[in-house]
Amino acid sequence: MVSSSICVLIYSRVNQLIVSAYLDKSFVGSFSLILSIVEIPFSFAAVLSLLLLPVFSKLELNKNPEYENSIMSIFFFLGLISSLFFLFIGFFIKKYFASNFPDFAEFFTLSLLMLPFGFISYFVTLKMNAENQFVNYLKMTFLSTLLTVILSIFLITSYGKTGAILGYISGQVLSSVFVPILFINSYLNKLYASFKLLLKPKSVFLTLINVYEDRSKSY
Repeated sequence: MVSSSICVLIYSRVNQLIVSAYLDKSFVGSFSLILSIVEIPFSFAAVLSLLLLPVFSKLELNKNPEYENSIMSIFFFLGLISSLFFLFIGFFIKKYFASNFPDFAEFFTLSLLMLPFGFISYFVTLKMNAENQFVNYLKMTFLSTLLTVILSIFLITSYGKTGAILGYISGQVLSSVFVPILFINSYLNKLYASFKLLLKPKSVFLTLINVYEDRSKSY
């Protein structure tokens, strides 16, 4: 777990290191500020993961795919809500502070695309830890970090400041969509099923109630 935590730390900061190496210093501060604000909702995802971990540890998720897909849809739904909420913050910043923080105002909205995928990454972490797949999780994080570094360097050298934001978004997409395919059985089917559940919000909220009840029974 310690090794995994170190990998996550490296992964979350690797783009900032690449940006400081390839782009002008004035953008580094704006880029760091963008990531600091956009990553605020992830603290809620982390708390939710900790709350659900005891429940997930007691359930055989592979034998309960509907439950698992519903939980995944909840994480994605919360990511979408976070994006919309911070979109209003972006409008406020553009209106009143664009002249003071031009780079921040220009790229903040684009960076919000990574939030839904970031929340899915937390679900993947929750699932693999609950199923004691620590070695696979470590491998997955190493692979995500490596691919993110390669892709970020390409995007930054090709598209500059826009490439820096796209590199960070791509890292979240890799770690939440593509890399887990190699380590989780039928992952794409699970992801597709969870997206379809977004069209059934009543089912999603009923699942939240079931999660609370299951957690209460676990004590």
